[in-house]
Amino acid sequence: MDVLETLRARLRDRLAERDAHVVDMENILAIAEEEQRSDLNEDETTRFAELRGAITEANAEISEIEARIQEGDTIVSESTEAREATDAADVVDATEARVAVKSEAMTYRQGGEHSYFKDLAMSQAPGIWDGEARTRLARHADEARIEMRTNMGRTDGQGGEFVPPLWLLNSYISLARAGRVTADLASKFELPAGTDSINLPKISGGSTVTGTSDNSSASNTDMTTSTVTAPVNTYAGQQLFSLALLEQSPINFDQVVFQDLIAAHAQSIGAAVISGAGSTGVHEGILTNTAVNSVTYTATTPTGTGVYTAIAQAVSAVARQRFLPPNAIVMNPQRWYWFASQVDGNGRPLVVPNAGGPFNAVGVLEDVQAQGSVGTMLGLPVYLDPNIGTTYSTNQDRVIVARFSDLALFEGPIRSRVLFETDADKLQVRLQVYSYSAFTSRRYSSAVSVCSGTGFVSPSGY
Repeated sequence: MDVLETLRARLRDRLAERDAHVVDMENILAIAEEEQRSDLNEDETTRFAELRGAITEANAEISEIEARIQEGDTIVSESTEAREATDAADVVDATEARVAVKSEAMTYRQGGEHSYFKDLAMSQAPGIWDGEARTRLARHADEARIEMRTNMGRTDGQGGEFVPPLWLLNSYISLARAGRVTADLASKFELPAGTDSINLPKISGGSTVTGTSDNSSASNTDMTTSTVTAPVNTYAGQQLFSLALLEQSPINFDQVVFQDLIAAHAQSIGAAVISGAGSTGVHEGILTNTAVNSVTYTATTPTGTGVYTAIAQAVSAVARQRFLPPNAIVMNPQRWYWFASQVDGNGRPLVVPNAGGPFNAVGVLEDVQAQGSVGTMLGLPVYLDPNIGTTYSTNQDRVIVARFSDLALFEGPIRSRVLFETDADKLQVRLQVYSYSAFTSRRYSSAVSVCSGTGFVSPSGY
């Protein structure tokens, strides 16, 4: 019995000694934290290591004493006290790892003196209380948290290779392009083969008929003729790329290329019909035809009423000179939606949605579109075409009012080619699309009116 009491007294002394060391370690860490230092200085590091060694020795002796007390089968109360004290040491060691792990070797490392799996077994085996094993496991857990927080993530080289990107190739995003709204409003004809121009004979001066008295000669005026010529032009595009890209891509990459080329072809024809320069190889567009009716609206501060008046004048010009009405109005999307924001003197919108049962409206909004049919104005359908620019005369757009059936667009089929031999030495593939077409707005230039002027300056925000 005296031996057990002696052991208990010795255990209490060693626990008290270790607790004192723990307090000293906490004081060192507190000073570093108060001075906002992430590392200990040289003296503190030396003292910290000494205390740590002393605690390790104390833990070893405490374990030995516990084992001897266990042999005497009187361990219940004393071992509880030892476990609580050991838990306190675990907290200190974990705190130590938070500050010092950056400059110290990992607890469990290749070639190290401790085994993670052995310590795990010793800390969980029934009837065995290995305080040092638990301390090392706690320190390792803290080291792992720090290492994960500092280095591991989705960055390549720090674990990112294990989170690969997902490429949704079948849902690729095509390039947004304008269509050919205005071109499709024109009368379309099949382009005849074997020619480089379309020539249309035109009666430019006609007969006259006047009132005639009895036995007088009838009016006799010789007709005059001219020719409207539409050159046949080639519109073509191509893509050149590696044969490996074609063969190794998991999707049919040639289809991706051809779809974009065909969309580009449509946009090119659509733009040429509106504003083609008429030079060699390029159609003469509507805006380039100087013989069309011109309506100018001049205003420092454009208004919806002013633009509406100009469009009404354009309708009148076609009706007066073509002797047939126009059949459509075409404008850039910004002009139409700017129109939709305009109000009259009483704050009522000039363009009213069709669902609202419009009454006495300047325009009717039937559908919200980026291109194509959107509503009516002056009894005519309104079409939006982004191919009508916004930088004419530096900062203006245009509104076209026309009898589009008087415009003529002759088109051949769109053809495609895949050429391997041309660039075979470089293992490249050349994909091409092309077509032949001719266009003219000069059959009846008076069937077209173009609205322009400072009143059509591009509205801010639209």
